Parts: sequence; C-alpha cells; structure tokens
Amino acid sequence: MEGPTTAYCGGCRGASQCVLQPGALPGGWRGRYAGCADPIRDAGAAGPYYGAVTYPVAEKARRLGVPVLGDIEGYTEPAKNLAALADYLVVPKAWATWASGAQDPREACAALALTPRLATVVTNGVDGCYLSTQEDGAVRHFPAFKVEVFDTNGCGDTFHGAFALAVARNLAVEDAVVFASAAAALKGVAAGGKRRGWEALPKLDAVLEFLGGQIREPERSPLLARLEALRNR
Repeated sequence: MEGPTTAYCGGCRGASQCVLQPGALPGGWRGRYAGCADPIRDAGAAGPYYGAVTYPVAEKARRLGVPVLGDIEGYTEPAKNLAALADYLVVPKAWATWASGAQDPREACAALALTPRLATVVTNGVDGCYLSTQEDGAVRHFPAFKVEVFDTNGCGDTFHGAFALAVARNLAVEDAVVFASAAAALKGVAAGGKRRGWEALPKLDAVLEFLGGQIREPERSPLLARLEALRNR
C-alpha cells in the first residue's frame, strides 16, 4: 500500500499541509491538516491551489479509487479542470453560473452534470439547492429549511462537511443533501444567536432532532432510520 500523500492548501489557520493517509477511515483514507486539530472529512478535500498541487492529488485519488468531493470557488481554468475530477461536485450558484455560462441555477446544475460524476449539487442560499445524480440525470430542487437566521458565516462549509460525512457513510446522495441542508440551517440559527464560529456547529443529535420536527410522515421515520448510520465510527 502506498504511503501518505501530502498536499499544500489553505487550511483553517493559513497555509498548511493536508496529509492523506491510506487505511484509516471507511474507504481506506483519512485526512488531517498538519499542525491543525481539525480532521478533514472522510472524503478527499480540495484546497484553493487548484493547479500544481491539488490537481495531481485529485488525479491520484481517482486512480486509487478514493472518492473526490469538490468544494470549488476559484474563478480560474485550473479550478474548472479540478471540478472535472470531482466524483461529488458541490458548488455555489455564483461559481456554477460562471463555469457553465447558464444564469439559472437549475440550468447550471444540468450543464455541470454533463461531466460524468456521481452527483452535482448547486447551492443557492435560502433558495435551497439543485441536485443531479449519475442515476437520475434530471435536476431536482431541494428547498432550504425555513429558520430564523442569526449568522450565515460558515453555512456553506457546514453543508459541505455534512454532505461529505453522509456520502462517506454510504448514505444516498438525496439523504446527504437533506442532512447537509439541516446542518447548514442549524449553523445559521446559531443557537438563537448565542453562538458564533465553531461553537455554532450543530451536533448530530441536534440535526436529527431538527429533521424530526421538520419532515412529516411517512417520510420522517425511514429518513431518520437511515441517518442513524451517521453514528457509526
């Protein structure tokens, strides 16, 4: 088995090393910023250096069968090239419309999904998000949960992290989108405005409780049963 792959990216505390280590998590990989206590989610992570460093790492991950989740916002051709390697592409409307040339987020999602991948997600704030999957090419709209928002800072990253966790635990992409949307909503709620930053990140139990109050039967019970897989370590 090959040894760790190290890439340089802009971590949460400035430029840092992202170490991809075989054999530690489901799917055989783990990631961690060197010098940073925050583990990268269970999928491949793409930092802002889309050219000389990140692209070869993503290529290697694909060759080794490691799913790559692309959270891409750079408005450059290398960023587009990296997006083409993503098995799961989750991008904001602004990037999706720029990269696709389509102004409508649904049309942008459809255009980006022409590149073969497991799923394409275009997020659009309070409007929710748009999803196209390899199994179902039709673009579907997932409304955002209606909450009283106190702080939207970090909601997008919360969505990406929750989505990555869900797909790494082998949940269906549709369930991953719902779970990620709920986590992002609770991040925005920020405990009624009492928390900020990392302290506002919701716990799993809080997300499941929130979903239990938002989704009606007969969909609620089966969804919550499937999401119990997120408790597995």
